[in-house]
Amino acid sequence: MAEMLETPLSQLTTESNSGDHLDVTTNSDSQTTNNSTDTATTSNGSDYTDNKSLEDSQSKLDDEPSDESKDEKSIETQELEKRKAREDLMTNEEKEGLREKAEQLKASANSKYKQLCFAEAIEEYTAALETCPLCYSKERSILYSNRAAAYLYQENTEKVINDCTQSLQLNPNYTKPLLRRAQAYEKTEKLDEALEDYKKLLELDKRNPEAISACRRLPAEIEKRNEKLKAEMLDGGSPSQKLRVALVVN
Repeated sequence: MAEMLETPLSQLTTESNSGDHLDVTTNSDSQTTNNSTDTATTSNGSDYTDNKSLEDSQSKLDDEPSDESKDEKSIETQELEKRKAREDLMTNEEKEGLREKAEQLKASANSKYKQLCFAEAIEEYTAALETCPLCYSKERSILYSNRAAAYLYQENTEKVINDCTQSLQLNPNYTKPLLRRAQAYEKTEKLDEALEDYKKLLELDKRNPEAISACRRLPAEIEKRNEKLKAEMLDGGSPSQKLRVALVVN
């Protein structure tokens, strides 16, 4: 289980008031990320392969994006293109004014977060994202990461993963959303994805205790889960399911 997703309320109060989980970087500050590419060696890392698990392979065979999901993505893309076109017509001064307004919204959201008012914090982070021009990638990456931190305490893992992914698309070496996404994946038992994120985090921050611990224990957990799933499918699965298992493990 991911630690941050099950933090006791007493500990949560201390952490939230300290602001440790938020990035309060302003435009004039330097965002703190570790860009080291040194790869740490873990005790079980060599036993882990990059092949997708049995569970994930079956999911790919069975699951295809629904038409509704495709339509939603198409609408989002169209809205994003319209927004970019509008912002391209703005002057630099207009864009900077919007960035400053977004920073004010972020500061207010951070304050709400520290007061444990997560729903209100999420609303203000969302308003900041709607305000901050698309050209300010670093600022938007921080906003997505901070909103994910609020979703994390609400245990809304799907939105944590979505926001962390958005943040990492804007800044791939940003360690905070990488850790949050790994924890959310682990919470939802997507162990392969969690391990991939922890390994990436370990490349960026070779002393990170959460990543070190996860890279040592998750390979064995993944193997145990796959063996259990394989046995269940072969013992009680339908002929088509057994065939899928055979295709995956052979």
